[in-house]
Amino acid sequence: MYRSLIYWSLVVIVAMFGAYFRFKLHRNPDYDLGFDEKIYVAYVDRLEEHGIGSYPSVFSDYVEQVKKAEFVFLPPSRAGYIVPAWALTKLTKWDSYEALRIVSAAGSWLFALAGFLFARRWVTPRMALAVLGILICAPLQIHLSQYAFIDSVAAFWSLMTVASVWECFQKPAQIRWATVASLSVWALIVTKQEIATFVGLFLLCALLLGKRLGLTTDRRPAFIGLACGGLIATFSLIVIAGGTSTLLETFQIYFERAQTLPYTIATGDGPWHRYLLELLLVSPLVFLLALCGIFRGQPAGAVGKYWLLFLVSTYAIMCNIRYGMNLRHTAMWDFPLSLFAVVAISSLTTRLRRPTAWATALTALVCLVSFRQYNTIFRGLYDTDPHFMLRAVRILK
Repeated sequence: MYRSLIYWSLVVIVAMFGAYFRFKLHRNPDYDLGFDEKIYVAYVDRLEEHGIGSYPSVFSDYVEQVKKAEFVFLPPSRAGYIVPAWALTKLTKWDSYEALRIVSAAGSWLFALAGFLFARRWVTPRMALAVLGILICAPLQIHLSQYAFIDSVAAFWSLMTVASVWECFQKPAQIRWATVASLSVWALIVTKQEIATFVGLFLLCALLLGKRLGLTTDRRPAFIGLACGGLIATFSLIVIAGGTSTLLETFQIYFERAQTLPYTIATGDGPWHRYLLELLLVSPLVFLLALCGIFRGQPAGAVGKYWLLFLVSTYAIMCNIRYGMNLRHTAMWDFPLSLFAVVAISSLTTRLRRPTAWATALTALVCLVSFRQYNTIFRGLYDTDPHFMLRAVRILK
């Protein structure tokens, strides 16, 4: 009882620490809005002025404006991010931008909490607490919470989808996990369709390679749940777009012209190992320990193989998108990397004289270095442009 009280007190303290560094603004408040942020603000302002029923007209206006514009901009299909922010403007006194940023902060914080709760199902409680600490101090997660970035919300729903599908594989008789998977994939699709595509392709691989991963032979509940969630999400997008033709035209215009943006051409290209270099730059200890965990001590059972397949399959897709590489897209990898890093810490310290003390010290070191990396790289940075990140760590002057 006493140990349990101490444990959950530490969980609450770490969680509150993460909430403070996400919901409170720690960057320069005078920083001008980024291009993407202005688009999201415009969408929320439009809904605030004309109501949620005006969403179809937002789509039709987008198609007309993009056809005349020199460059394409973000589509209004990201309703899972725009609508909650609109709701906050109705429930609070926050303006559109602050509401969007709070949604981003909530996504980042919930990502860490969900990662902790799922980790408790697969590793020991102490290791799960270490996962929570590393996620709370993850530089990219804190950075995403400080701006109106959609990526933290998409990462949260990605984690919920992938983790609940795993649980559904393990316990197909429990309909609750199929329900959670269905709701999560619905939320992910209506939030950010690109990330939903990456996750969907991974889930297809997981379904096809189920026997090799040691999954249950009855994968029908997971498949039905995902299919229902996907169909409902598609129907939801059709409704808010005002029709199938408008939705398809929106996607066609955006994805065809997105690769012609000067900014994406200048910053979104690179070799297949670009993400590896960026992850090493931003979270060096977590990345190196995760590699150690992958090759040395994966979590017991098939869960390690499952998350490794997630990393490998999504990486293989994301590193081959022309002019589409951006570190923000990798936010969903923070959980499996943290999980593998904690497994490595446990493996490296288990034979020492006082393994718990050494594991605690090493985890604290990882958290401190990660938090320092945020202050060094992201404190005065808007987007994850490699040029500016290299300058922040003084590789470039």
